[in-house]
Amino acid sequence: MDSIIFKTISFVIFFIFFVPNVSSAEIKTYTHTVKQTFGGSQSPDDARVAAISKAKREVLEKAGTYLESLTIIKSYMVEKDEITTLAAGILNTEVVSEKRYATDDAYGIIVTVKVDIDSSILEKRVNKFLQDKTLLKKYSKILMRENQLLERIEVLEERNRILLSAAFQKQDPRKDELERQFQKVSLRLRALSLKRKALDLWRDGEYTDPIKAIYYLNEAVQIDPHDTDIYINRGFAYANLGKLGSMCSDFRRACELGDCSVFNDVSNKGDCR
Repeated sequence: MDSIIFKTISFVIFFIFFVPNVSSAEIKTYTHTVKQTFGGSQSPDDARVAAISKAKREVLEKAGTYLESLTIIKSYMVEKDEITTLAAGILNTEVVSEKRYATDDAYGIIVTVKVDIDSSILEKRVNKFLQDKTLLKKYSKILMRENQLLERIEVLEERNRILLSAAFQKQDPRKDELERQFQKVSLRLRALSLKRKALDLWRDGEYTDPIKAIYYLNEAVQIDPHDTDIYINRGFAYANLGKLGSMCSDFRRACELGDCSVFNDVSNKGDCR
């Protein structure tokens, strides 16, 4: 009898102290779908890259409306135009489906992405992210560049529609140049995506997995060898591994391309000569 009473009391104590903590956690899910047509000078692969980038950006904007309502956001006095940057820094977007379609007058691709917000860890992530102004600035630069490229795609798509509607468009020399422009923008969007993957590994002033960060940044530099941020970010990853020679080489390359801020700093400290 005493054993039964003891088990009952233990269960009640467990229920009171532990069940509310479980029930208070909440997962909010936001999804977004983008329908992207293609044809003419825009290849299916270029259209796919554009669709995924658009969908991810727009689902983060949706999630940002929820973040904006949080007390901690108001406490930090986060500007409205920083909300999407914050969402990009603390939330992970996932492509849940993509499929091609064809109609009588168009081909296209439909991409659906989602983002989950776990309320039980959200405030801690927001707090740590907003305390790191450098990280906020890095994500802001990526989103700004991504927005510029998406705007560029809209311009190219309009030119593509004009060429498609023109007579003898297959013989138009502008078609080949337009195709090169689509490919160029798509490659830069891919490079930005790789930079973002590396940046997602940055915590408390260092990479949690510098080897993986270097892997992403190696791919990015192959795509866009003139992006100074790639070399700077990879330099920090090498520093986390203690490879100072490789670190200095990347910082020096960034300086040669126009950004000497980090190279000068480490040179003044005597780490690079």
